[in-house]
Amino acid sequence: ILTITADLAKEEDTVGLVEKTLARFSRLDILIANAGICPPAYLANTTMDLYDEVMNVNLRSVFLLLKVAMPHLEATKGSAVVVSRRCCHWTVILQKFPSMVAYCVSKAGLDHLVRCCALDVARKGIRVNGVNPGAIWTDAYKKYNIIGANPTPDD
Repeated sequence: ILTITADLAKEEDTVGLVEKTLARFSRLDILIANAGICPPAYLANTTMDLYDEVMNVNLRSVFLLLKVAMPHLEATKGSAVVVSRRCCHWTVILQKFPSMVAYCVSKAGLDHLVRCCALDVARKGIRVNGVNPGAIWTDAYKKYNIIGANPTPDD
């Protein structure tokens, strides 16, 4: 196990993370990018500082991580998995959570980043895939009475 503290929205921290990983394990076979923040704010209440913070954590950090890791994934013919969120594409969810504008925009960008990167590096033998799980039905979500399947943490 390797524990590293880093601000992945900063290029130098991302480079350091990959370098420390390579120093410990000598190679990079798989990258799993799973980061996100979701501060509630309606469009009118979303400051540019908040918008930038959401984009930095949810989108920029993954872009940087993919960019820095690609040469090492190419060397091992490895793959990258990017975790996004399925509910950002559901109209019914957006109706229940209209205060997630910046978050949903960042996750839509993340989904497109996955598609673009997958096409970009496929010729090098690297796979980039995205997974978009839905919300997990915890006490925090129960108050919203969301329509549809509601998996629990035990699932």
